[in-house]
Amino acid sequence: MAKSKKHRPAAGGKHHRPAADRTRAAKYAAPLPEKKRAGVDPTTTDRVYDEEQSAFLKAMDAYKRANRRPWPTWSEAMAVLISLGYRRTEPAGPPPGAPAAGSSGAGDAGG
Repeated sequence: MAKSKKHRPAAGGKHHRPAADRTRAAKYAAPLPEKKRAGVDPTTTDRVYDEEQSAFLKAMDAYKRANRRPWPTWSEAMAVLISLGYRRTEPAGPPPGAPAAGSSGAGDAGG
């Protein structure tokens, strides 16, 4: 006689429960907490952006939606910047937040 699958763990170790049991359990389950809005970065929602930043964010959003690319590459971000008219006009400097040129960050070792 074949064993019933009712009490055998399914893939992933979870037990199979008939639909009636699942709906009954859901009926008496505690309410779920409200979910946060998906895809919203809480560190950026309260910022006030200047006109250039806002234009870039809108252009990136339009690019991501048009190309179905939720995570574009840096090359794609550069293409969006260039499409907005940005061009290099000065030699590259250190990135924002980098230590100033000439400082090693570990103090002076000389004497």
